[in-house]
Amino acid sequence: MRVLGRSEEGEWWLDLERGGIGAVAFGSRNAISTALLPKRLVVESNEAVLIEEPPPPPFVTETLCEVGATELRLPPDKVMTIAERLYRGGLISLPVTSNPNIIDVEQVWSRISAVGVAWGTRAADLPRRFAAIKEAPEPGGIVPMDWSLPVGGSMAVDEVLYSLIWERALASQMAASRHSIREVEAYSAADERQRFKGSRVDLVEVGWRKFTNRKDWVVRPVNALGGWQRGEVLAVRRIVVEGVDLEMSGTETPRRRSKIN
Repeated sequence: MRVLGRSEEGEWWLDLERGGIGAVAFGSRNAISTALLPKRLVVESNEAVLIEEPPPPPFVTETLCEVGATELRLPPDKVMTIAERLYRGGLISLPVTSNPNIIDVEQVWSRISAVGVAWGTRAADLPRRFAAIKEAPEPGGIVPMDWSLPVGGSMAVDEVLYSLIWERALASQMAASRHSIREVEAYSAADERQRFKGSRVDLVEVGWRKFTNRKDWVVRPVNALGGWQRGEVLAVRRIVVEGVDLEMSGTETPRRRSKIN
């Protein structure tokens, strides 16, 4: 069961906790029993925390092959063939490495910072350094030779792999991505055993994620949970039960709207 209401920012929703009281029975005429439907919720807790997420390091041979398999659906030997072609073309550093750190990063720091600003974000306060997967001081991480070149390669598949390398290398030196996570717990004003939870994620600073639009960060509709105080009463406007969307009328009597696919 999901209950929905309105805040100043838009529509919010809370979901019935698993195992909680509140199952809705369907009659012989497919009419929904409304006895257990919550009409008002009482806020029990409302907490928000700020999370800082540091970026991943530049690719090494192992992680490049892993991402190549995910993004390009290619086996490691094919990924390395493409990487070798990019290396011979002077587009990336040596792709055989277990050390993710950028060689002489201080010398290219101004260029990295300038690209970050140009793309609408900012570099970290200081160059980032990472632990090597295996003990190997040289060579360094797989990075582009020209930090301002987002696309490179003579073939389409080369361009995709190069872009992945470019994105990952730039991201590794950007500020942390920061987002706020709000968790709200509430219960039905008519039956405290009916307990509901909801969460909301707000991006505070994009940071390194400005350089990746991959599958690990999908923007979802914002759950417009407000900064409510403990004990505050929330009016329920809609309820979704087993795919059926019910709208609460002015008399707090639910009426069936439509079935959600």
